[in-house]
Amino acid sequence: MLKKILTTASVILITYNNSYAAGFQTINNADWDEGAVRRVLHAFAYGGQTNEAMIIKLAKMSPQAAIKKMLTFGKSNGNISKLAKIDAARLSKKTNGSLRGLGEFWSSDDPDNDVPENKRYKYSVALDTNARPAELWLRAAVSHGLNPFRQKVGLWETNYHMAVNLQSSVNTQQMLTYYDDVVKSLGNTKRAYHKTLTTAATSAAVAEHYGHRNNVYKNDVCLCNEDFAREYFQLFFGILGDEDPDYHEEITIKNTAKALTDMKIEYVSGQGRVDHVTFGTEFHTPGTLDILYSLNKGRNALKRIQKLSQVAMFHHESRDNLPVIIISGLADDNLSDADIAEIRAAWSSMKTKNLLSFLRAYAISTQFHNASRVKYLTSIDRRMLINTQFILNNAEIDRYYLPAYLREEQAYPFEPIHNVFGGQTGEEAANSSDIFRAHYNSVTEKNYVFTKVAADTWRKDWASVLSKKLSIKYEVDKIGEFLWDRFIGDGLKNYGILERSYVNSLLASGKDLAYFIDDNDLDRVFTTEELETDADLISILENLASTKMALKSKDDQERQAANRNVGLAVSFILGTPYLFAREGR
Repeated sequence: MLKKILTTASVILITYNNSYAAGFQTINNADWDEGAVRRVLHAFAYGGQTNEAMIIKLAKMSPQAAIKKMLTFGKSNGNISKLAKIDAARLSKKTNGSLRGLGEFWSSDDPDNDVPENKRYKYSVALDTNARPAELWLRAAVSHGLNPFRQKVGLWETNYHMAVNLQSSVNTQQMLTYYDDVVKSLGNTKRAYHKTLTTAATSAAVAEHYGHRNNVYKNDVCLCNEDFAREYFQLFFGILGDEDPDYHEEITIKNTAKALTDMKIEYVSGQGRVDHVTFGTEFHTPGTLDILYSLNKGRNALKRIQKLSQVAMFHHESRDNLPVIIISGLADDNLSDADIAEIRAAWSSMKTKNLLSFLRAYAISTQFHNASRVKYLTSIDRRMLINTQFILNNAEIDRYYLPAYLREEQAYPFEPIHNVFGGQTGEEAANSSDIFRAHYNSVTEKNYVFTKVAADTWRKDWASVLSKKLSIKYEVDKIGEFLWDRFIGDGLKNYGILERSYVNSLLASGKDLAYFIDDNDLDRVFTTEELETDADLISILENLASTKMALKSKDDQERQAANRNVGLAVSFILGTPYLFAREGR
């Protein structure tokens, strides 16, 4: 009897350890290691801005405990974005975390403001200035002490899933409010996801972009366009009406257009249209409307959409398509039929559809941590990953031009290249020879960005982000591994003998491997075989690997040289094609 009880308890324990609230199969504790933590950070937080000690700490927790610390929608999250010791401003204390709140601080005269005075104008959100949502977002995403996961998902929601475009009629104040309201809604972690979609659907930015702010019901006639009525279902929920196309087009779409009536956006002279909707009743469609096989009632558009979003969330097409839209958009471009079936089952298992719970469960699932998963990085993903990992504290931010190359690569925040169908995709970036060429040139021919290590009283300090274990000896080989994992995040899977040899040569000598070995034979190409079998080369590589770096030298010039060599190694790592995609294992 005791044996039976123990066996039953073991089954219960195994079931608990390998399941999660949203229904995914959870990775086991043995596979939840430092590599798994980095995979989550790279997929959902641009790599994060934390130190090795925290990564080790998170890896020692159970995946369920760790993910609750890693993925939150709070304005700050010290577990994945730590404030550097030299940073003056605690942004989570100084602001409410919104883009508008951050802009007010970064454009202010606050003595803790790290932004140079001559650049503060870029972050002004005052009504009489031309606010810059993209630059605000770019700075928010790289600022230590905030929450890169919040910005990552916020950008996806407003630039991909429910995209509007500053290149249309949407103004900057409307865009700021749209982003801030969507992220604030996500931040209410107990809130059902359909309420966030309602927030977006009833925003001034969406009404301005699609033009249904002009929809009115007069003399029993709907003077309406049906643009958003259609995209509300297709883009927000994944509902195409395939089951009965005639009903969908002739009843659901037309009646949804009627539901979107009398949504005024006031025009203020000298300011333009305001950033909020006034929901009127005078020109709103009265009575009950047949929409999505349900009876929709409400005294104004807000009330109707609030009810309709809840119905749409549980429509069978939405249950099938929306979770796949979310996962494919954020984490996997290589979903199999089995993956899709598991995603759908996990979503359906949630009585309340909550985005955070869903993403947390997925981020510690065996599906996410699987070699078949591949996510191609958009230009924004790639540039933000570089920025978050290379910028070591907030005082450094203004030494780098955050929007660099984004317009050239047609991937500028809040200006999605496909308009309402979203921004540049990762596959588009990965398949573009022009983008690869531009990126490669930016990290090789223009690698001065990475090798500038001193100016006035400023010094680049890579020692500040190394773990105590690495800090004891500062061995080139271990620092090279640290840098590869920091920027590529593959657990050294693709860090072969060729990559290691070149990185170690740059770290130890500041020279390319061929130049280091023979400066009269700069075009020499090394093969894996000779690096592994040639006794002379092996001896040279061993000496490079064991070289100690002067990252903590008391001599300023030696320290600068060591930090410059790190920059050279980083530029080499970033020039490899591994930067363009992320795998699940």
